[in-house]
Amino acid sequence: IWNIVGCQPPGNFLDGAPWEKGAIEHCKTHFDKVFRPFSPQQEPDRVLVAMGNVALKALTGVSGIASEKQSIYHLRGFFFRTKYGWVIPSFHPSFLKRGKPGYTPLNVLDLTKAIQLAAGIYTKPLPSQYHPKYIEYPSYDEARGFYRRVKENPNLTLYYDIETPLSSETEEDEREDLTENDLITVQFSLGREEGISIPYTDELYQKLCRATLKLDNPKVAHNGWNFYIPRLRAKGFTIGGNECHDSMWAFKHLHPGLPRGLQSVAANYGFPFPWKHYYGSKLAWYGCVDVDTLAWIWPALKEELTKEGLWKGYERHTRGLYEVLHKASTRGLPVNEEKRLAL
Repeated sequence: IWNIVGCQPPGNFLDGAPWEKGAIEHCKTHFDKVFRPFSPQQEPDRVLVAMGNVALKALTGVSGIASEKQSIYHLRGFFFRTKYGWVIPSFHPSFLKRGKPGYTPLNVLDLTKAIQLAAGIYTKPLPSQYHPKYIEYPSYDEARGFYRRVKENPNLTLYYDIETPLSSETEEDEREDLTENDLITVQFSLGREEGISIPYTDELYQKLCRATLKLDNPKVAHNGWNFYIPRLRAKGFTIGGNECHDSMWAFKHLHPGLPRGLQSVAANYGFPFPWKHYYGSKLAWYGCVDVDTLAWIWPALKEELTKEGLWKGYERHTRGLYEVLHKASTRGLPVNEEKRLAL
């Protein structure tokens, strides 16, 4: 157990302080004596847990800035390859102690992953071992081919996602206040290591997106009920089939106190790398990752809900409430939002 900075800074304030960079550089000599940078080809590998934003930035080189999706909140639970070995960020104990004790299970999960990797028994792929096949800019024939796959396999779950001009800048659990309905892309996947991002640019692609979501396959999205589906329906989409699930609300049913943004949830189920910080530069790839992660989350989440005896509660009270409210809204019956939240 060691600190990036070995002495106590003024006011115990380091993250974001004017002296942060200087203090880290000053103490780097001492840190490197304890955790000497090495070549993994020459010595056994090492796993470090970076607890808090300062350790995250110093060990991985990320900015640590929340608005860039590179803070400890966004990157905890993912492995990073560094000159010191593998690094997995997690929350600082003082952060948990002073205000977020409910996040403790995430620290336990991150420490467990670190121990498993160090012991050689971690079974999920590491970033360098994961090679998904994304179709970022499909031709019409490629998009049509995906539609046929979905149609010919009605029992396969269809994972879907959309990108709007503002959605990529906002966490999934904070998007309900967005009012825009413009679509940039619609993404689909039928399983791990795949994703297709279909541009919502011309009538042929638009018809194909509508036809795909109209099929009877079970469907899963993350905050689909309150964000994606209303916007899709506003564009003339019909969501086909009898099973329409929302992984964000299912996760909330299982863990009501934990962060439920897509990247945070994906880290809990072993997805190998973070991606939300690419929202401004690789939008099509970003959208493919969104639906790929759902194929990691949903089967494991459903199994976990069933194992804990909570699946029926999710079906009856979470999904069931959504169905009631949707039917009420289509009949023109007003829903009092204040009373709904109270309920």
